[in-house]
Amino acid sequence: MLASERDHSKPQKLKSLSTKRWSAKTDNCRALLETLPSVIETLERIQTGDRFDKESSGTAMALTKAIDFEFCLHLVALSKILSVTGVLSRYFQKEDMDIKYSCSKDKMKVSYYFATLDLAIQSITDRFNSETLPLLKHTICFTKPSTENVPHLKSLCEFFIGDVNMETAEVEYRMFIHRLQREEQRPSSLMDIFIYMVERKYQMAYPELSKLCQLITLPVTSCSNERCFSSLKLIKNRLRTTMSQDRMSDLMVTAAEADRCTDAFWRLGERH
Repeated sequence: MLASERDHSKPQKLKSLSTKRWSAKTDNCRALLETLPSVIETLERIQTGDRFDKESSGTAMALTKAIDFEFCLHLVALSKILSVTGVLSRYFQKEDMDIKYSCSKDKMKVSYYFATLDLAIQSITDRFNSETLPLLKHTICFTKPSTENVPHLKSLCEFFIGDVNMETAEVEYRMFIHRLQREEQRPSSLMDIFIYMVERKYQMAYPELSKLCQLITLPVTSCSNERCFSSLKLIKNRLRTTMSQDRMSDLMVTAAEADRCTDAFWRLGERH
């Protein structure tokens, strides 16, 4: 791997992948994440250099186009996941590993490792779908507040059109930029911006901007899923072992959303 001239760190090389050495995947993800700017610069040199043939230049061009936002997002996520699971992988590869535990390596890989990866990939796919993924690009208006990023602010307001007034938010955003210019240490992330507004009680001064920032940083709740799992052990008991899947699904929805169902029955009774 070629390193950038500005990068004085020790050059890193990618290891060959193997089905028996999971640590190679962890090392490769970490090395690629740490040297990604140098990798991109190297690929650009191969495209424009005279000492490379056309096949190498075409391969470098295809790899450069593949390094997009989605690739970087998956690289960061996999690097963190593999850094955690890599500890278990290195433990199984010890020379003094007991054969009894080594035999359960494949079971551990299928039951926990692959299950964790599938769950993480599915969660990322559900959270960052085709509708919400473009919003991450527009959050630059908060991470780098400036008048040049006003179009990104408008795009966020259009997504939350029923919750945020676009014209008021734009005016508050321009005022907020002037406020930040007076600060010696400016917040550098979306969460820092929100904490900055809360600590200085700027919600009253910038209500629409504060509301927009809160909508973006608001975590997804899992209360409905937890209520469903809690209701399952009450509904699917030993006396209902022959219950069909449709009936169990309907009963779980009714139990989890009991408040809404009660209100619906009351409204139905008032009509009659």
